[in-house]
Amino acid sequence: MEPIQAMLDQGLGPKQIWLNLMDDHDVSVSYTLLRHYVRYRFPHRYTAPWQSSPDPVNR
Repeated sequence: MEPIQAMLDQGLGPKQIWLNLMDDHDVSVSYTLLRHYVRYRFPHRYTAPWQSSPDPVNR
């Protein structure tokens, strides 16, 4: 998990992390599981703008 966290701290996305793990670290991991892990750890990166801000019309 340390290589994944280091790459997340660098701002890499799931696809770049997956490619780095496969190429540089010889680690086989499911892309789908990695993507879910990244979304769980950093939900603000993947929240649509209309979901994260309050609706000014319906306050």
